[in-house]
Parts: sequence; C-alpha cells; structure tokens
Amino acid sequence: MKNNIRKFYKPKTLSELSKITDEKSAFLAGGTFLSLHTPSKVNSLIDLSNLNLNFIKKKKDCLTIGATATFAQIAESSLFPPLSEITGNTATEPLRNMITAGGNAMIPLRWSDLPLVFFVLNADFVAKASRERIISADDFFKKQPNKILKKGELLTEIIIPKISKTKLARKKIVRAHDDFPALQLAVALRLSRKKIDFIKIAFVANKPLPVELKKTGEFLLGKIPDDSLIDQAAQIAESEIHKLNDIRFSNNYLKEMTRVYTRRLIHQCIEQ
Repeated sequence: MKNNIRKFYKPKTLSELSKITDEKSAFLAGGTFLSLHTPSKVNSLIDLSNLNLNFIKKKKDCLTIGATATFAQIAESSLFPPLSEITGNTATEPLRNMITAGGNAMIPLRWSDLPLVFFVLNADFVAKASRERIISADDFFKKQPNKILKKGELLTEIIIPKISKTKLARKKIVRAHDDFPALQLAVALRLSRKKIDFIKIAFVANKPLPVELKKTGEFLLGKIPDDSLIDQAAQIAESEIHKLNDIRFSNNYLKEMTRVYTRRLIHQCIEQ
C-alpha cells in the first residue's frame, strides 16, 4: 500500500517522544490498523515498543494495563479472569499477539472488543504529555478518543477499579468467528449484601462507540436480582434500543436479542 512515511522513530522515554511528536506523526504499537489505514498526512511513525508500556499489574484492588500490552498478554493473565476470557476468544492467535489494549481503545471500530468492555467497567484512561491527565470512560468514549486526547498526549495505561468485586460478561452476534459483530452487549456489576450496588450495561452496534442502557441499569440498581426482576430489566433493555441498521439481521431480531442477551449476561455475572 502506498503511503507517505519518510521517518521512523523509536524513543526510549516519554520525554524523548514528546520532542518528536507532531500532527504528521502516528504512534505505532501493534500496527494492525496502521498497516492498512495510514492517513495520507502522516510522514513519520513513532514506535512505542521501547517505552515499557506492555505491563499488566494489580495495585490495591485496581488492574492497570499498559497501553502496549497485547491481547495475548491479557488473555494469559490470571489477575482478572473475565477480561482474560474475552481477550482470549478474540480474533486469531497471530492477531492476539499484535493487537494492543491502547490501540484497541484508541481506535474503536464495530469489531473492537475492548472499548465496550472498558466502558462498562468504568475504566480510567491515563494520558501523558508534559503532565498526566486521567480521563473517565464516559468522557473517553464521548467521541473518537483521538479527538479527546490533546496534542502531544499519549495514552499510557488503562486502570480498571474494584476487580475483586466486579463481575463482567459480554456477548456478540456474528455469523462466523471472523465476521464483525452486528451487536455487542456487555454487563458489569457488583453485589453488596445480595443487592446490586453497581451496574453498567452498554452495547455497540451500527456505530463503533459504546452506548449505555441507562434506564435498565437504573431499574436494577439497589435491588436483589431474581428471575422476575431480571426479566423485567431485559424488557426495558429491549425498549431502550432504537433502530439498528444491519443488512445481515433485522432490527426486530437485534432488539429481541438485546433482551435475551441482557437476561443471560446478568445471570452470568451473578453466577461468577
């Protein structure tokens, strides 16, 4: 593929990186997106592999994932099993060895796995330039994240809170393993004295940014989840979904599956 790349950098520190970053440079981590979609204005690539951002660690009750940690690393980690299972079932083994947490979050596409998951987990995103800035998941995914970050900022890590208490489940509708999903739905929740004291439900469908099902979450919050309550919540989730455009599945089918998946995912979380 033809491109305008003329320079290649491999900085060892964030300070060094800040000196070579401009509007015509692009950050290179896994490269699965840039290899096919390098913008024409980009004339230099900045390789992030020497910045030591490929870590996964637990601090207190938070999971911190470095921006260049790969899906394969996350899948092999035992620190937060629900997230490991999701990344382990993503794409193919060669791609899991390339796709990075930061790259997947920074370029949400309909088939991206982590933006929706990070969103329901209420993750925080750490951006660094001359100063450090922490961005909430709600703010990070208000629009394309590359428009959220300021000039010269680099996403360095993602912080997921309260992992020992948080339950997580995700389902998606695809025709085959390598097909992009028509619908992804995810649920994260925490229980306290059998009551739901945190819940966030969201989906990705014909648009790549996560959309929260707020009414459904508000209905469940503070209640003891039994079969009847979960069935009611699933019906509310279906009513919250507006028209979903996909040539492979009808809108009615996708709305119905929203109800079905909401019920299944809540049960799955409770049973973890």
